[in-house]
Amino acid sequence: MRYLAGFTVALFTAACIGAGPGADRRFSSLAGPAREGDVDTLRRLIAAGANPNAVDPGGNHWTPLMHAIHKQQAGAVTLLLELGADPDRTAGSLKPLLMAVATGNATIVRRLLASGADPRADPDILVTAVSGGALSDLDNPLLGHCNTDVVRALMAKALDLRLKRGPRGHLALLFAKLNRCSDVLQLARGM
Repeated sequence: MRYLAGFTVALFTAACIGAGPGADRRFSSLAGPAREGDVDTLRRLIAAGANPNAVDPGGNHWTPLMHAIHKQQAGAVTLLLELGADPDRTAGSLKPLLMAVATGNATIVRRLLASGADPRADPDILVTAVSGGALSDLDNPLLGHCNTDVVRALMAKALDLRLKRGPRGHLALLFAKLNRCSDVLQLARGM
């Protein structure tokens, strides 16, 4: 009986999230728990019917998965993927894998790749990894950072992955060189 009462409260809470007059209607009900890494709340809300692929109604139109990636919440990323989040669902032209690569978080990149994210789907994915995030348009570029583990994870998933010739590819290599990312340069030369 106690369990049933707790479950009823969880269902009621999930149904009422965002219903208050001061509620932020720009985000889905899963955005906050995803950003905070609150896997218990995510699990309860999804069990109560919340969609793990829900797109924010306003703001950036991200999915809960993208919010978790942006805040580098690996546990939330794992749970969302296990509960049906689409690893390739885009917000505009931004893919979850590109966002993860731009953060430099190899653990999250590997989880997305293991869940079916395609590193070939966007040419900016490898460019961003090689440049250390310097060529990403996210709000936390990782200037001076070597994404060696991220580049290795991408190349392990797609052995045929190559930097495209042209200004962005050359600029990515330049940032890797300036950042003294010798391992990344060696991997890039082997591409």
